[in-house]
Amino acid sequence: MAKFNIGEFYAGYKPEDIPAEVKKNLTNTCDAFNIWGRQYPKPVLIKRGYRDPALNKKVGGSITSPHLLGLAADCVDKDGQLALWFMNHTALLKELGLYMENPQKTIGWVHLQTRPASQTIFNP
Repeated sequence: MAKFNIGEFYAGYKPEDIPAEVKKNLTNTCDAFNIWGRQYPKPVLIKRGYRDPALNKKVGGSITSPHLLGLAADCVDKDGQLALWFMNHTALLKELGLYMENPQKTIGWVHLQTRPASQTIFNP
């Protein structure tokens, strides 16, 4: 079972350094992650949640990245099992209002976001 806390989504930033609206979004994202986490059989690590504009630029993120708004997080997925699990649980993603970037584009991690995308499993 995977269990998440809001600190993982803050990604090393101090709460006072994160805008209030972003913190609210991160809380909603964390809540959605905890719902699927209760069904996933193994622990999961958050690779990255929130990114401020400077870090986003440094890592080559899009200027419209949902990470900037607290609407996304990346999970470590070295063996691809988490991505496979989600591919088999797309109804749960839909129910939770989560969207997953095509796992063929994110080898080693799973990108999930609450910002709506064109499809539940989407290409960047």
